[in-house]
Amino acid sequence: MSEVSVKVYGPLALQLNQREVKVEAEKIKDIFISLDNKFGTNSYDKITTDEQGRNISGDMQVVIDGKIERDLEKRIKFDRGVLPYIKIIPLAGGG
Repeated sequence: MSEVSVKVYGPLALQLNQREVKVEAEKIKDIFISLDNKFGTNSYDKITTDEQGRNISGDMQVVIDGKIERDLEKRIKFDRGVLPYIKIIPLAGGG
């Protein structure tokens, strides 16, 4: 796995007490699992997925390089050593 930098917002940022976090991740779901392991949270357990493993919960939105990404099984692309710009945004009304 590679280390990625993730920006977190809303209640998640307050809970983690920081805005930017470095975690080990190969796939989108690894970001949540790493955050949970690092901070004792349970954000991954709160995500509801469909049969294809796509995020349909409405609780958390993952944005990579400006595009919403719902496929939690998708591999994170590293372009010539440049880290992708990843944001995790808890949506209003989400659990």
